[in-house]
Amino acid sequence: MCGIVGAVGINLDFVSLDKSVKLLQHRGPDANGKWRSSNCWLGHTRLSILDLNERSNQPFTDYVDDCALVFNGEIYNFIELKNTLLKDGISFRTNSDTEVILHSWRKWGNECFGKFKGMFALAIWNPTKNELTLARDRFGEKPLYYTKTANNQFFFSSEFRTTIHISNQNQICLSGLNDFLFFNYIASPNSLIK
Repeated sequence: MCGIVGAVGINLDFVSLDKSVKLLQHRGPDANGKWRSSNCWLGHTRLSILDLNERSNQPFTDYVDDCALVFNGEIYNFIELKNTLLKDGISFRTNSDTEVILHSWRKWGNECFGKFKGMFALAIWNPTKNELTLARDRFGEKPLYYTKTANNQFFFSSEFRTTIHISNQNQICLSGLNDFLFFNYIASPNSLIK
């Protein structure tokens, strides 16, 4: 289990964001990392399973186009995908499924998520397009929470409490709470927090 957290927007509070990685430390005690650009910040806590070398730590970036990736989960068919990418002349510097994700996304775009067999939640920042891509496995086995604030800042995390912490969104949505107490789940479009 790893933890991912991130934010996109102008005037981000990088000090508060840096502290949010500590809130996820229990999800990945082996390593943690932070990456930022002028309007994007990504954080990660790692539980090392594949490619124990620190070269596979996240946020993961490479030399091609400065895209940055944070990822929680495991891609079971990453070796098969890697072999396909190697045949297309793509070179790798790690033995991790993380790097396979990034190269797959570059090659196939968002269609790559349909090729992944596994459990995952991830975020990829593309600085060229100034665009964030979030994706989660089909069954939602790996958690991914997100919120957008009134000042157009966007936050996401592996844990609900971290999303609340970094976004300062903490007003309870009474209709969402009512749904939870009555039905034991929250119907769309509500959540527990406004």
